[in-house]
This record gives sequence, C-alpha cells and structure tokens, in this order.
Amino acid sequence: MDSRVCTVEGLDACIEEILGEYVGDCAKAVAAGVRDTTRQMKEETQQSAPTAAADGSYGGYRWPVDAAHLGRFRKSISFRFVDRGMTSTGTWYVKPPDHRLTHLIVHGHKKFAFGRPVAGRTEGNSFLHEAVEHAEAALPRNVIKRIGEIR
Repeated sequence: MDSRVCTVEGLDACIEEILGEYVGDCAKAVAAGVRDTTRQMKEETQQSAPTAAADGSYGGYRWPVDAAHLGRFRKSISFRFVDRGMTSTGTWYVKPPDHRLTHLIVHGHKKFAFGRPVAGRTEGNSFLHEAVEHAEAALPRNVIKRIGEIR
C-alpha cells in the first residue's frame, strides 16, 4: 500500500483516486472468480457427462457408432470467458457437432429403433443441472476469495 499526502482542499480528489484503484482491483478479482467458477463447471461436467458404451449402446439401445466418436461429447465440453472491464461473463458450451446432443441428453428423448419411434422416452441425465447448482454456490465463494487476495 502506498502513502499519499493530501491537503484538506484535495482530500476528496485523493479519496476518489484511492477508491478508483480499489474498484478496478475488485473488477479484476470478480473476473478471476467468474473464470475460476466457469472452469470448475467445465471440469465437473466433463467428468460427469454420460458416455456411450464401447459397443455404441446408450440408454439400452445400440446404434452404429464410429469407435473414434465414443467419448467425444465429453471432450467437446468447453467454456468462453469475456472480460469487459466492469462486466465479466463465463459461458459453458459444447463444441459442434456434439452441441446438438446436449438438449437430448439433459432432457431425454423419444426412443427410436431402425429410424422409427418406439414406445417410451429415455430418462434425462441431470449432470448439467447439478453442475449449474454447484457453480451458483461456488461463484460467491470464488469471488470473495479473489477479493480477499487484493493487496
């Protein structure tokens, strides 16, 4: 912490300068907390996302799948971080072409066999809902931790 000499006439300008620096430091700390939380959510969903079995079956049904494609959904999970000074945004997403599977996996879908619908629906997988809940709980902790590191 640096020291400043302020006169009574210049006290308001001196306080404004000090608080301006602190606000900038806080904005950087909030951005770091958002980035940490988004990265944690990405890692959690990569570990908890469902995968197809080695024979290509998922949800009790089997379809022809290229062996190189198995497990690619987990690898396609990513995040973007945008810092615009006083505003920071972390966005979780799945890279194409696997992004189309996200809604079907999370909410379930009609069962199909040989291109025709059969009775019933698959159960949705709550891996994303759980990760969002964990991220919402972790965000304040991560931001407070980063603000506490300001010197």
